[in-house]
Amino acid sequence: MFETGRNEWHKHDAWPPKGAKPKTLYFREGGKLAEGAPTGRGDAFDEYISDPDKPVPYMGEVTQNMTVTYMVADQRFASSRTDVLVYQTDPLEADLRVAGPLKATLHVSTTGTDSDWG
Repeated sequence: MFETGRNEWHKHDAWPPKGAKPKTLYFREGGKLAEGAPTGRGDAFDEYISDPDKPVPYMGEVTQNMTVTYMVADQRFASSRTDVLVYQTDPLEADLRVAGPLKATLHVSTTGTDSDWG
């Protein structure tokens, strides 16, 4: 496994690595991403208005063709849009290594005919 933050390779006898512990993160109020499940209102939600005539771009620059790096490009430029929701953790107090299968569960609803979440 290549650990990008340290620029190191690691060899494991199993995948996910032995000793890996599951961790569940939740979308929280105020754009937070945290371990604790939300408390309080069970019907809390975040919303945005999507305009199909103004799609969210996947690259920060204008190009004639799709580049080979579009899937791994930094997309933070889109976070300032009103039709993009962003969640992040507080600053980490220690290094965090993420390994193994990742699973996202989203509970969403839309009034549109098509939506993408990623």
